[in-house]
Amino acid sequence: MSDDLMKTEEKFWLEGGGFFDEHAGDETIWVLPKEHGIVGHDRARELIDAEGRWDRVEFGETRSNTYGDVTVLAYEATGTKDGQDGEVVYKAQCTTVYKDGKLVHHHQTALS
Repeated sequence: MSDDLMKTEEKFWLEGGGFFDEHAGDETIWVLPKEHGIVGHDRARELIDAEGRWDRVEFGETRSNTYGDVTVLAYEATGTKDGQDGEVVYKAQCTTVYKDGKLVHHHQTALS
């Protein structure tokens, strides 16, 4: 199951708000770096729409544990996209919790 969820996780990085709405619960808690802080679904969706998605993402070390219908993913990610001043690179350590295949919690710790 974690391989399928890592593919889903990749799509959260690369696809737009429609995918986000379909695969994240309305009560999802997002812990985001820097000025964004702890936000709910609606605010996270606003940030996705405003900031755009990544052109590419690469995953480093990944781990997962499943407890009944809950799966916890932990991984390192490097997202890149073309910005106004050249390539933007973002590195983070992330933890995502899925219940019954739906994202219910996501936490990012920025490394860059």
